[in-house]
Amino acid sequence: MTRTRILLAGAAVVLLLSGCTPAPAPVVTGSPAAAAPETTPTPEVTPEPEGFSDEDLLNIAESISSGNTAALEQYLAPSVLFTIAASEFSETRTPVEAIGDLAYLESATGWEFPIDDATVDGYRGGDYATFIPDDAYGGVAASGQVIIFGFEGESIVSIFISADEALL
Repeated sequence: MTRTRILLAGAAVVLLLSGCTPAPAPVVTGSPAAAAPETTPTPEVTPEPEGFSDEDLLNIAESISSGNTAALEQYLAPSVLFTIAASEFSETRTPVEAIGDLAYLESATGWEFPIDDATVDGYRGGDYATFIPDDAYGGVAASGQVIIFGFEGESIVSIFISADEALL
């Protein structure tokens, strides 16, 4: 009986101490420089997205100017934030829904792309600043309508429109 207690006590000590054992050091292979531990961690770098080519931007502008907005679908993300100025409408839409929502601009004529940086900066100073992204690309119609696209990687992720530039 005493021998059993000693064995059980020894097993308990071994189990308790096994939780205190440090993990083994990782095995490093490769060059000697790779074996040296780093003193400060380096953050993982995510590559920058390629973005849109000038040809892509021209196609986007042409799809709005011509009214062939279905051509935009290939550029749209699976969900697009679609916002209409001076309305309560700001919703996440599918590409098909977003294309349908662009019917709001059917009466627009005489589109000019791109909007110059000073004008975009002026829009950002107004009530709709949160809907005008840093990478904004858009156009203004001679009839007063405005459209601004926001991009992420190689996709359009937001569309902001206004029935009249004066609202911005």
